[in-house]
Amino acid sequence: MAEPEDRLPYPLPCVAMVLENMHEVDVPATEDEMDRAFAAFGSAYVCRLMDIPLFPNGGIHKKCSHCEEVMHYVATVCSEDYDIEGLIQEGFSFIFGEAFLYFFICRSCCTIETEMQST
Repeated sequence: MAEPEDRLPYPLPCVAMVLENMHEVDVPATEDEMDRAFAAFGSAYVCRLMDIPLFPNGGIHKKCSHCEEVMHYVATVCSEDYDIEGLIQEGFSFIFGEAFLYFFICRSCCTIETEMQST
């Protein structure tokens, strides 16, 4: 069982979010740009919506478990970096491990599924 300071509260607190356009550095084309993009993910923000996902271990080609259609990438959520506290909410560390949660949608049957990759 996790120590009390390492547990996420339930239910998670409601937090106002702001959508920002991605910058060129957030859509890497080279290894150096990839390192910078991963450095920002978890320290500058914890969620990516649409556009191009970052994969630490190669891409995910997801098929729907209901109809076998190819699913479309929707979002990625990661933890705050361990040295960052309060990116989501002051006094609250949003840490669920060194993993990225990927969300996909099936346009045929309106199913949402997740996959995970660890760093």
